[in-house]
Amino acid sequence: MDAGNMAVGTSSKPAFTVHAVEPLPTNVPLLRGLQARANAGEGVTMFVHPGAVGPLADTPLYFNASSCTQVGRESCILVTAGGPGMHEVTAWSLPFFVAEHRLDRIDFLMIDSEGYDGAILLNSVDFLNTRTTRMIEFEYHTIGMWGSGPDQVKLKQ
Repeated sequence: MDAGNMAVGTSSKPAFTVHAVEPLPTNVPLLRGLQARANAGEGVTMFVHPGAVGPLADTPLYFNASSCTQVGRESCILVTAGGPGMHEVTAWSLPFFVAEHRLDRIDFLMIDSEGYDGAILLNSVDFLNTRTTRMIEFEYHTIGMWGSGPDQVKLKQ
């Protein structure tokens, strides 16, 4: 999201560009509705990208299609291995996504990837160190790669 374009000492509203990335097909229409309302307002441009920013570059992600049918369902977890009943989701690394959309800076980066937040950050450290990113928000909990095992140790370092 780019929250720039506000002159100091003026009463004008800042201009925002929002890129919402959503892997679940049931949630995309909800975001498209928000997009229509946001784009109708002054100073807001919103893009909806069906897919996911994942922990690894060019690695598709999958979810269980039968358990992810409710809008806004937070328990729908993406995994790296497909199989019967699994739905493939296009996934990009954060550096690829930002380059693809020519974002020169990020004012607010929110990551909510149900357990892959740390992996996305870990695989984006070099990229984030060379970009202007003012604020990063992410979840820290006990599911996915935050849970246990060698990945947890690596993420905590």
